[in-house]
Amino acid sequence: MASNLKDIFKTEDYMTIRNSLIVLNSIINVFPTTKEIADKLVSGISKIKENFLNQYDDLKMMSQRYTDILKGKLDQLPSESDLNFIKDPKDSGRDRDRKDSRRDREKEKEKEKEKELQKDKEKDKKSKEKSSRNDKDSGQKVLF
Repeated sequence: MASNLKDIFKTEDYMTIRNSLIVLNSIINVFPTTKEIADKLVSGISKIKENFLNQYDDLKMMSQRYTDILKGKLDQLPSESDLNFIKDPKDSGRDRDRKDSRRDREKEKEKEKEKELQKDKEKDKKSKEKSSRNDKDSGQKVLF
């Protein structure tokens, strides 16, 4: 939103700038959210004052009002580094934790399957040994 407003401040269209200032004044309680964005807005609004220095008194008054309120709010705003913004959702710690826990669960399931297969092999081996002993025993009995 801040980048769009920055482009708007570069224009010289009276209505576009006036409407932008009206919107900014109405959402000042929730926007901007960081000091960096507020600084960009202040610099953009100062350009408005320079561009329309002797033309539109209402734009100058609205921009001055917004700038004064914003400067008063500036000390209360956190910086982006304080908020630890995550630029890429793939880098999100929560997503990474979910993926890691999912991988861990999958690995545990694989280990359990391997253990079961190992147990089955041991059972098969024992049953074959028993059957071969029984065959030997039964073969000896037949000879008597």
